[in-house]
Amino acid sequence: MRRSPFLRTIRTMLPNRSTVCLAVLSTVYVLGGVAGVSYARRCDVSVHAALAEYLFQFCALQDNPFSLADCIRLYFGGVCFASLLGFSSIGCLVIPAISAWMGFTSFYTATCFVFAFGKNGIFAAVGLMLIRLLFTLPCFFSVASISWMYSLHTVRLLFGRPAANEQMPYLRKYFFLFVLCLVILCVGVLLEKTLTPLLFRTATDCFHSFL
Repeated sequence: MRRSPFLRTIRTMLPNRSTVCLAVLSTVYVLGGVAGVSYARRCDVSVHAALAEYLFQFCALQDNPFSLADCIRLYFGGVCFASLLGFSSIGCLVIPAISAWMGFTSFYTATCFVFAFGKNGIFAAVGLMLIRLLFTLPCFFSVASISWMYSLHTVRLLFGRPAANEQMPYLRKYFFLFVLCLVILCVGVLLEKTLTPLLFRTATDCFHSFL
């Protein structure tokens, strides 16, 4: 039975699967961020005091906030892990969990700076995380959205039949995207080691009265 032209038009207007996966993972990231802010707000006053002392030492003593090993882990960890999980059924659960965890840690860190140094602490948090988030988030969501789609496809193959008209991205294109993201992340690590210390010192020097 042929579909009517109206139904075919509606179908072409619907977002493709990778776009839907991207939207879901982005929503999960934001929800993780909301959870991070809520968790930071619920911490005891003594925890905030200890955190302020730690951040004071962190800002005052460290010229370069992260070592090269830390940068590699922070930049490449999520993208590489998500790409590997795309070829396993467990990735359908773990990939959204990674997205939520990234949102949680980012928003939690920014909230901790605000609690430690007042509203001006957000500038120190931006100086610390701006470059990393600008590079890691687009690369992570680009790779993770397709990896999650592959993982969901694997689950449907294991527990049922996938839709007949389901289209999966070619592995060659996915591999090219992954390699491109790795190159972009390498540039991000370079900028992290060169510009982030400058941005971080500038932000903390502007509010040295809080440190």
